Amino acid sequence: MGLTHDDFIRTTSDATSRAYRRCGRKIRDNGFIYKGTYTGQYLRLRRALHRRYRPGDPCPDCGRPTETVSEENYYFKLSAFQDS
Repeated sequence: MGLTHDDFIRTTSDATSRAYRRCGRKIRDNGFIYKGTYTGQYLRLRRALHRRYRPGDPCPDCGRPTETVSEENYYFKLSAFQDS
């Protein structure tokens, strides 16, 4: 990538921005970034996700029932970089 350690680099510079975009495209093109759907329990009033609970389980803090929500997100395939 032509990186050196002998220069102060601003994260807002054009060169840095181009490098981030190039790296991001390479990660995406190699399949390490993918679109998927997350589904979990959510309490709208508190804007909190509760991953350990089932639909309708009460919030551990306020007692209100959670609701199931789904949303599309982009994910990074970390498992591709883990040792077996």
